[in-house]
Amino acid sequence: MSRSARTNPYPDLFAGLEEQAENVSQRVSPCDQQSGSSLASQQPASRGKVWLCLFFPSLPLQAMQHLCSADQPYAVCAVDARRSVVATNRLARSYGVLPGQPLKSALALCAGLNSVDREPALEQALLMALGQRMLAFSSLVSLQPPQALVLEVRSSLRLFGGIESLCAQLLGSLQADGYHLR
Repeated sequence: MSRSARTNPYPDLFAGLEEQAENVSQRVSPCDQQSGSSLASQQPASRGKVWLCLFFPSLPLQAMQHLCSADQPYAVCAVDARRSVVATNRLARSYGVLPGQPLKSALALCAGLNSVDREPALEQALLMALGQRMLAFSSLVSLQPPQALVLEVRSSLRLFGGIESLCAQLLGSLQADGYHLR
């Protein structure tokens, strides 16, 4: 399969970025108008943006945390005809219940499985709260529903002592509060 024939599995995540990149590369600095060279070609590659994506695979479960207890197996299910499992707690996973399974299959693996319907409004509210919290690490935070945040961290690297230190502080802060992320 050729590279150009592949389709983007996340069309909303990168919508418009190619156009923005073309617009940036076509801008000309006032100082460079006489020479005709573009600003993008004058800048070293290190001056570009540095993006960090935080993916929260358990966000549907964490949004429903007020209903789920850790000592019982829980699964959050999509509200569709198949009622597929979207997220599970640790106890449900120990029975073999995994995201993507139909609820009927999950119940066959774990008869005592408690299921709750997915609440997109609660997930969105939690994602927004997490996004506001990430403003402590970056001035540019973008929500990527249903389960991700994207941060531009170039301007934060010096403040936090480099990318490794920034990631360690950011991940430590979220994991200390019980959030699971990649």
